[in-house]
Amino acid sequence: MARRKTGQEAKVERLTWFLMVITFLFMTNNGFDGAATLGIVSIILLISGLYQWRKRWSVGPAVFLAAGIGLLASLYAFFQPLPVDLALVSFILIIAVILVGVVTNDS
Repeated sequence: MARRKTGQEAKVERLTWFLMVITFLFMTNNGFDGAATLGIVSIILLISGLYQWRKRWSVGPAVFLAAGIGLLASLYAFFQPLPVDLALVSFILIIAVILVGVVTNDS
């Protein structure tokens, strides 16, 4: 049975979601490259996951997996154009992380 999150854990998780959404909205509305948007969103997610892990809080593997894949895709896209819109990929990543966090209560 999964344990309940503390109030501080929930605040950090919601702050992470908020930062990812605000960063996405700012970067896509100001003409930043999709690779940069995906990279920054992935870095926010990775830093949050590492912070929560260092505090010995529960962090799902989906957080590190999503952040790692996002970072690799954004770094690759700086050198070789990808046939997908990375801003859309970062949007899907944000929605997936939030949904997994809400559904499993472990993000």
